[in-house]
Amino acid sequence: MEWLAVDPMPVKRETAAVLSLNNAIYVIGGFDGSDRCRQILVFNTDTNTWELGGTLSYPRSCLGAAVIPMSGPRRKITSIPRRHKRKSEEKMETENGKIGLVLVHVRSKFPLPENE
Repeated sequence: MEWLAVDPMPVKRETAAVLSLNNAIYVIGGFDGSDRCRQILVFNTDTNTWELGGTLSYPRSCLGAAVIPMSGPRRKITSIPRRHKRKSEEKMETENGKIGLVLVHVRSKFPLPENE
């Protein structure tokens, strides 16, 4: 194994969920220094390029993600309901129908908006 320099991300992110699947690295949500983010950024390891892979229905930071094998045509990015005082209407999110993920939102050090 060796380290290679790649193109930098097009935007700043911290506390995002990151995973690797099928020659791509997914950076999901995160914090840009002032706000939590909705974007799913995808880095293609074959072409050394970044692209927008989708958006979450709610901005999220301090979360984790895992690839879940799924069969059939229905492949979703799925949110696990939060287990804290704030209610969430989040059920499921589709990300171009190609991969299955579970996003786990952990307690954030950043304040959550009152509408979440």
